[in-house]
Amino acid sequence: MKRLKKQRRMLGLTQSELSHITGIAPWRITFAETGRVRLSSEEISKIKDALARRAEEVAAALAAA
Repeated sequence: MKRLKKQRRMLGLTQSELSHITGIAPWRITFAETGRVRLSSEEISKIKDALARRAEEVAAALAAA
């Protein structure tokens, strides 16, 4: 799940922030990024939605600048 880490960082989110937004335990995000655990389809969906919302926020901020 190296893509998760890369996308999270590109959007300026910490693991803690992503955990708070999604309700997924911080250790699960850490372990998913290092390949030590597989996320459920529900967790993947929550992360996907959170990253998409964040991307929209970043795009809107850039457009307004």
